[in-house]
Amino acid sequence: MLATEPSNTIKIYATDIAPPMVGIYNNVASAGNWASRAIVMDAQKLSFPDSTFSHVFLSFGLRIIEDPIASAREMCRTLKPGGIAITAFWLQILQGECAVNTRHALYEKSAFLPVKDFDGFALAVWSAIGQSLGGWTKEDEEKWNVAVA
Repeated sequence: MLATEPSNTIKIYATDIAPPMVGIYNNVASAGNWASRAIVMDAQKLSFPDSTFSHVFLSFGLRIIEDPIASAREMCRTLKPGGIAITAFWLQILQGECAVNTRHALYEKSAFLPVKDFDGFALAVWSAIGQSLGGWTKEDEEKWNVAVA
């Protein structure tokens, strides 16, 4: 956006719970001279004031955030009235159920997997994510405003 239509009025704030991701983003933003900065922050408890943003994006986080409802509430809380909220995530991760069942069989309810680098961490998270049974339903959509209020 900023590369094709630079503006003195646009400011972008990015958040991530992982300091290495924030560092990478800030390096890229600085090199590109973007009007943007990243901050280490939990999507479940944003420190931004109510009605701050015209647009809120959450990319591939709902499946791995401990409390996705809290994150959705925070998206709505920080969005200006009439603003746009967008989230992206996989509807199904084919190996997810197999990975969860294997992990539960080997480690009971939880597992600890030490990693020494971010690539290893990303691979571990990817292999552990599984789709909840049934996914989103029409009834969930109809109750969305109540759920995030």
